[in-house]
Amino acid sequence: MTLIAFGDWHGNALFAADALDAAPADDDARLIHVGDFGLWSGSSGQRYLRTVAERLGDRTLYVIPGNHEYWPGLTLGDKTFGFSSVDADGFLRSRRHPSIRVATRTNVWEWDGAVFASLAGANSIDRDQRRAGVSWWPEESPTADDVESLIGQVEGRDVDVFITHDAPDDAITELNLYPASRAPMWSPRALAYAQESAAIVGVARSALRPRLQICGHHHVRRTCTVGVTRVEFLADDMGTLRDNRIEVGADDLR
Repeated sequence: MTLIAFGDWHGNALFAADALDAAPADDDARLIHVGDFGLWSGSSGQRYLRTVAERLGDRTLYVIPGNHEYWPGLTLGDKTFGFSSVDADGFLRSRRHPSIRVATRTNVWEWDGAVFASLAGANSIDRDQRRAGVSWWPEESPTADDVESLIGQVEGRDVDVFITHDAPDDAITELNLYPASRAPMWSPRALAYAQESAAIVGVARSALRPRLQICGHHHVRRTCTVGVTRVEFLADDMGTLRDNRIEVGADDLR
């Protein structure tokens, strides 16, 4: 099995279509998106999902929600996206676009003997510039209870790959992604809020000790190692197709 992971697309249909067209079409490839995918309500969101589904063809894309998704619709039975069932790997499935599967807040599954875990969501550093209930939802935030739930789902297994939207705080520090030169861009309150979810993801990484973690959210292509984990950051739709994607072979998965 080959894993192909993509970074933030932000509902950019043209970029998403190009990214999927450029991805290797191996029969054994698993496609996964690390969030800020573009799960948005309204007609524009539906047009975007139709474009992605058409480009996928017979392939399936597994999405770990980010902070900029329509969180009220990411529940079983909600009519926004039509999630009506849960597949064998724990992803929400819609009759409308069955090739686009969406993770709940926490999920653990196995593909070809490799153990995967995911933790959705992140805190929006631009929250103060957004409208509650319109472009920001409190459900975006992962919590300590989510980490406890995830650890319980893992049931003591060794996690090979951890997929998150936000990055662990120790990796952010390692790469100096919030340098002093950027501080004037964000208020102390905004920085503190953003760092809360990074700390939660850091606690999860420390507890699960995965070999590999793949994340987005920071819109950069970077790699670092924290503890026993290699952390891969993926760029967003403002970057190149190459920096928006990573391909991981079977030897790196377990």
